[in-house]
Amino acid sequence: MLFKSKKIKSKLVPLENISEQMIREMHALFIQYYEHADYETFKKDLSQKTGTFMWWERETGQLIAFINMKIMALPYKGRNVHVFFCGDTVCHRSYWQRNSGQINPMAGTLFAYLVRFLLRHPFSAYWFMISMSFRTYLVIANNLVNYYPHYQRNDRKTQKLKEICHLVADHMYGDKFDPETGLVDFGLGDKNQTIKSDVAPVTEEMLQKYPKIAFYESLNPDNQKGIEMACIGALDFDAAISYLKKFTQRIFMGAEKQKKTKRIPGRSFG
Repeated sequence: MLFKSKKIKSKLVPLENISEQMIREMHALFIQYYEHADYETFKKDLSQKTGTFMWWERETGQLIAFINMKIMALPYKGRNVHVFFCGDTVCHRSYWQRNSGQINPMAGTLFAYLVRFLLRHPFSAYWFMISMSFRTYLVIANNLVNYYPHYQRNDRKTQKLKEICHLVADHMYGDKFDPETGLVDFGLGDKNQTIKSDVAPVTEEMLQKYPKIAFYESLNPDNQKGIEMACIGALDFDAAISYLKKFTQRIFMGAEKQKKTKRIPGRSFG
């Protein structure tokens, strides 16, 4: 792991090393945030992945987050594209706003892996996911420079990303993916897996204030019914440079915050 935390430890666990106990712990965390997520379906879906990123509290050993991931190589115009896919993903609610103004160890672990993935495939690396809420879409839209669907751009780069996005989605989901809408519907109706209503609610104020959220909701208005939107981003040097700038800013902000707290005697900061 590139970025270490005193409170959190992390590991990428290959599929063959994931024990039944680990799967049960993952599922127990997952069902806190998702409806219609039975254990056997969760386990079957995991069996099709490459491995899982896991994060635990060092002191308690409690699992606080995980990302099921898969690596794919697919032919595109005479060469392969190399795709990092995020499957089932969850983070404990108490860590959603942690580490504000400083390096987030969970993001740091994933960033370190993606940099290595980019260096192995410098001109053909992509990050693909399907999003059931704006939160998932923003993972790509807020962290990558070149991505699809883009809330503002529709240039040649974006059109190429659309082609690759549809290629991956068709490969993974077949007729469950609609290329006209870019949406994936697993066809289970009211038994589709859905996010619990209190996890990612959308307000009118959010739609007015955040154009990316409004854009996502316009493309996938039925996301609360378990309909998911295919999205993809280029893991390129534009993204690496942009993310390094963000890390530098967070380090600087954290250092400034520490200085300020030292200047205020008698005040406690958690």
